[in-house]
Amino acid sequence: MLYIYVTIGVLFLVNISVCIFISKRDDLEDIQKIMQMVFVWAIPFLGALFFWRINRNHDVVTTQSKSFGGGARSNGYDSAGDGGSD
Repeated sequence: MLYIYVTIGVLFLVNISVCIFISKRDDLEDIQKIMQMVFVWAIPFLGALFFWRINRNHDVVTTQSKSFGGGARSNGYDSAGDGGSD
């Protein structure tokens, strides 16, 4: 009987954490957040893993460029006004 309570407790914690994760997303509309949370609770463990994985894949990964400088370039002219090499 203890295993059942532990399993229910773990599922509850996973669902709560995924709902918090979904609610903090800025790229989703409110109705999308609500519907995803409904599915997380309707399909307890698989729904939580599914929507956590989908929303995690939408995060933008930023990497730092190793080149220095740069600046805006438009029509062959850089930000300094000279026509740099193409």
